[in-house]
Amino acid sequence: MQLLKQWMQGRLRRLAPIALALSLLTGGAVMYAVPAYAVGTYDNATIATDGLTHLGQNLGSVSGQCKQFADDMVSAASGGTQHPSHYQSGWAALGTEVSSADATEGDIIQITPAGSAADDALMTSAGDTAVENMMGSASSAQLHTAIIVTNNGGGSFTVVDANFNIPQDYTVREHPLNPYTWAAGSIIKIWRLGTAQGAGSGSPISTFITSDGVYHSFTAVGSTIDQAYWGNGTDLTIYGVATLSSSITSLSAFITADGVYHVFSAVGSTIEQTYWGGGLGLSSYGVTTLSSSITSLSAFITADGVYHVFSAVGDNTYQTYWGNGTSLTTYGVATV
Repeated sequence: MQLLKQWMQGRLRRLAPIALALSLLTGGAVMYAVPAYAVGTYDNATIATDGLTHLGQNLGSVSGQCKQFADDMVSAASGGTQHPSHYQSGWAALGTEVSSADATEGDIIQITPAGSAADDALMTSAGDTAVENMMGSASSAQLHTAIIVTNNGGGSFTVVDANFNIPQDYTVREHPLNPYTWAAGSIIKIWRLGTAQGAGSGSPISTFITSDGVYHSFTAVGSTIDQAYWGNGTDLTIYGVATLSSSITSLSAFITADGVYHVFSAVGSTIEQTYWGGGLGLSSYGVTTLSSSITSLSAFITADGVYHVFSAVGDNTYQTYWGNGTSLTTYGVATV
């Protein structure tokens, strides 16, 4: 029954942004209810941005423990509505588990020793002590909590955490971490406590209509690009176009005169292009990588055959352009 419930929730999450597109394009005729989740309604990224304000600080032997630091950042981001406790079971009680590919800014990486039964119901301090007593130097006996700043793909992240040092120094750092290599054999789970940009009904979306009167709606659901198309005698069809290396925070789609579809996606700090059609097979590649995570982007092609992608990175807007003999160039347009 639980598996059925999870499957149904997953399908509803994937259909939510498509239903929104249908509503916008058909005058609001489509009605859709998004299911409730245990996660908070605040911006999930706030957990990480709050954490980064403490870089270099020695928080002492209590607040400077890795788990306590993450707990405090979640409590602050949630306005005190979430009070984490325990390890895997504590995060499970407040949020939802996500995959490495779908992990995004503010998600929590929790590593516990193999054999600690930490993926079962450890709801007492005695259970937590048992987990801590299993910690050792072996990769399969690691115990650590970290907050994701950037998903770099392939199981690698940039994180902010406390006390990632031997001997312990209770200091907050930002550093790269691949938990799957550093803690190979340990229990590794990633938890989402807030609402991430691009989740549920707020998923990135880009729509257009082709000359044959068919509507096309592209949405990002986690790391997957979905397309829905319909109209002018074509039945509604929904399918997954491609799955990229990590969560997509924004996308922009269009079709060129040669019948090729182009979808530009923001994946962490990288602009990726996925294209197909007009006799071309499906292909995805990284166009360029900017200095930090991209929160939104917009793409188009001009009459001279040059591609232009505008990206928002923090308070800065960047333009990347290339094509038809023009070399790939990225520059800062403005700071807002």
